[in-house]
Amino acid sequence: MLQWFHNLEVRTFALCFTTALCALLTVDFAAQAEETKSQQPQQVETDRQKEEQEKHRLYLAERLAPELILADLEQFRKLLKTDCLVATLNDADFDAAITDLTKRSSRGMRRSEYIVELQKIIALGKDGHAGITSWLGALSSFQEDQGFPDFIIDICGDDYIAYREEPLPKGLVNPRLPYRFKPLREGFPYVSAIDGVPIEKWVEIISRFVPKGPELSVRWRCMQWIGYLPFWRHQMGLPQSKTIKVCLTSRDKSERIVIDFPVGKYPLGSPGLFRIPKPDWKIIEKKLGYLWIRDPAARSSQVILEAMPQFRGTKGLIIDLRGNPGGSGREILQLMAAHLLRPDHPRRVVGSEVQWAGRKRRDIDSSFSSDDNRLSEAGRKAILDYQTRFKPLWNPPPLRAVQWRHVLLARPEAEPGIYPFNVPKFPKEQFYHYSAPVVVLMDHRVFSAGEIFLAGIRNLDNVTLVGSPTTEAGGTSPNLFNLENSEIGVMLGSNHSFVQTNGDFIDGKGIQPDIVVAPDVDYYLGRRDRMLETAIEVLKKKIGRGNGDSS
Repeated sequence: MLQWFHNLEVRTFALCFTTALCALLTVDFAAQAEETKSQQPQQVETDRQKEEQEKHRLYLAERLAPELILADLEQFRKLLKTDCLVATLNDADFDAAITDLTKRSSRGMRRSEYIVELQKIIALGKDGHAGITSWLGALSSFQEDQGFPDFIIDICGDDYIAYREEPLPKGLVNPRLPYRFKPLREGFPYVSAIDGVPIEKWVEIISRFVPKGPELSVRWRCMQWIGYLPFWRHQMGLPQSKTIKVCLTSRDKSERIVIDFPVGKYPLGSPGLFRIPKPDWKIIEKKLGYLWIRDPAARSSQVILEAMPQFRGTKGLIIDLRGNPGGSGREILQLMAAHLLRPDHPRRVVGSEVQWAGRKRRDIDSSFSSDDNRLSEAGRKAILDYQTRFKPLWNPPPLRAVQWRHVLLARPEAEPGIYPFNVPKFPKEQFYHYSAPVVVLMDHRVFSAGEIFLAGIRNLDNVTLVGSPTTEAGGTSPNLFNLENSEIGVMLGSNHSFVQTNGDFIDGKGIQPDIVVAPDVDYYLGRRDRMLETAIEVLKKKIGRGNGDSS
């Protein structure tokens, strides 16, 4: 009997153990199945990306026949003559360059090589927005599996600084920017050479593909593209390597070290994609407002609408535009002008733009003709008076008819029919007159609509620009054209802005600050902001001279 109970206990234990094990295995299998199920979309997406990458590789590697290239180049020649509005902004000889490429392509060439040659031709001009759409993809095709730098190189005055992103669990300065920057090697911030070649030589090679402009803007664009290291090695006849030999210099330029850094699988991205972390807005120095407009133009509207009511009664305002890459429209310019224009002077024409005739007007445009029905009678008169006085320093070639429009900034009660005041999401009652002095911080990273913001706001009362010159590409809005045979996209400017009232233009020149202060090492690393310190000193001097509080 005891033996029977003993056997029963054993059998019961075995049954319970087996049941528990089965349950455990069932749960484990279910968990694995769920995990596998959740991984399936990721795997599908990865497979899809690999398939797309392989298609793109084959697309770039395809050899184009000489007759196809010849037909394409004639279309390209015509586009530059009839559709690139700023083709004559400098003395670029596009015809000669296209004829030369026609001769060199008599045996055909790979599509990637062809794209590179087209970019070199388009870079002869001064259109800062112009380019070949697949240009950076073509650079990637030259990588030969050697990889790309996993750090950023940027301009810093006359020097070049190297730093890398350090992810953080939470943004220390701005919750939307959970990272900070650190040097490649502490105490050695500057890059003097790569692979034994002086950094100036790299800039010289890359600049052949950059639209013409001031030295600062060309150097900046070169740093945006230097990450495609294998292509530039190919251009200079340097051997490919899975490491990058970087010569770093100390802050006082007395010491140098050379370090081999591993490279990443993909380009880290343009340094223009990396913002120096700052707060969206705050009150500083007890009575000064600070507002960072960091996003492409139209996306910063909410920050402006949130911050400006908090600045009532402050003694001065700093608008930080540094790093703003632009975007469509002039919404942020109108929103700031609505606060800065005086009630007794509620309109201001701050410039002009020319475009090909027949281009459809957009309701969000802030440029107007003297008969625009969106404007009040006083607004139309302001445009008419201005256009009779305006004398541009350059006119487009007489190949096609053009139309002139003029940039009008206004308070909402003066021109309620223009954008953004005609949209319900912008409550008109919150716009008050900010009469205290304003400083706008700018740097070489400000681009396109960001530059138009600077050129417009500097024409308002009591505004000072502080920082370094911009990237000289705010003058045009690009149009996309496709070369019929190769299906390569070409971006060309279709309008040109004269947003300075002396008739000068942006493309090829940029916007100059009133007070020059270049970014330095400490600014990039988040340790000290001397540009901001200068802005504060400018405001304190203005306040000391009796420029009072905002109303």
